[in-house]
Amino acid sequence: MTAYDRINASTMVDAHPVFRGLQEATVSTRDIASMLGVAPSMVSKWRNGQAKVPHAKLAFLTFLLANWLDEIEDEERSPGGHGGSAMELRLEAARRALRLQEVRNASLPSGALSKGAEKFHAWWNARRIDRRDDAWSPWDLASVLVT
Repeated sequence: MTAYDRINASTMVDAHPVFRGLQEATVSTRDIASMLGVAPSMVSKWRNGQAKVPHAKLAFLTFLLANWLDEIEDEERSPGGHGGSAMELRLEAARRALRLQEVRNASLPSGALSKGAEKFHAWWNARRIDRRDDAWSPWDLASVLVT
């Protein structure tokens, strides 16, 4: 890959900071694909800027990242939180990515934002049901905190 290609690829990825935030959150391409009902190869293309992310899916991913940050920050504030400087650096990087993505999402059509919010709400409710049944979820905090 030439220097020009690296700069171009970097610019494309930076067009959607949510992917950088989710990377800090250790949310895998496979998990994102599963949540969105697409092939992992499609998520990879979105991450690499080789394909356009549908607006509603971009909104969903932004809500997902915000949710991850809320849950981790709640866990960190609780007695016995895992903390540590490495976790703080990851949290700060994810917060920065979320803020950038939220600014960019302001230009998305309102219908796409609504669809993304509906998809996130359905995912969040299904996850709550899974957790009540003691089923493992790819969004399990313990697995995120250990990595």
